[in-house]
Amino acid sequence: MNHHPIKFLFACGSVFTLLISTAMADNDPNTSISAFLSRHWQRPLQHQGEAPASFPALEASLDPRACGICHPQQLQDWQGSLHAHAMSPGLLGQLMEMNPVNRAEHQACLHCHAPLAEQADEVVAWLSGGETGPGNPQEETIPTDPLYNQGLICAGCHLRNFQVHGPHRNKALPPSPPLAENAHQPHNGWQPQDAFESSRFCAACHQFDTDGYALNGKLLENTFEEWQASPQAKEGKSCQSCHMPDRRHLWRGIHDKATVLSGVKISLDGVETVKR
Repeated sequence: MNHHPIKFLFACGSVFTLLISTAMADNDPNTSISAFLSRHWQRPLQHQGEAPASFPALEASLDPRACGICHPQQLQDWQGSLHAHAMSPGLLGQLMEMNPVNRAEHQACLHCHAPLAEQADEVVAWLSGGETGPGNPQEETIPTDPLYNQGLICAGCHLRNFQVHGPHRNKALPPSPPLAENAHQPHNGWQPQDAFESSRFCAACHQFDTDGYALNGKLLENTFEEWQASPQAKEGKSCQSCHMPDRRHLWRGIHDKATVLSGVKISLDGVETVKR
């Protein structure tokens, strides 16, 4: 048998380089954020499936008001946001013009305005004249209203396969008290992700592809690229730093007077009098 030590060393070196590159990619925040977002926003979203048997009814519910039992501030903020009103009467009217069972056509709207697969199911039922909402007569305290008309709900951003994802724990908060032995950890814990503090998370809905809907050549959603060209991006300020101050779920923008004034500076360079 002929041995080829040079080829063997070259092969080992290639494998070693690949392993190093993979390890570096895993440690690169930008790469890990991109990988997470490609999974998290794979459209159309898949159904959550069955909730774990250990989940109480509140945690198994997709209704934002169920989330609000433990997260009242976030619910209150969300209820006053445009996200909660994303399924506006105008958008519902557009859906009524579509084929009741053409899910692909519905996704032109639901893709961002009500992205959960469970919401898409309810839209089909609603347009077909059927019942919407899962119903849960055993637990009257658990909200059971339809999800499709509640817009971009908590689960739309935070839940996949009944696994909760969110930002890393707020360092300003006191440490969590230790759980008692065998105690149920809420949501079976949550998966902290850097992506929730990156502007790229928002781009999933607030940036159309180059061939997306446009008017006079301008994309109807071009917010992410506009941010990239902004002074805020150069200063390292993400969308969240202004639109979610202190992690508040407010998302105030051009529709909010205080937000507009905070981003506008008016100065008077000089006054010229005109004699009549």
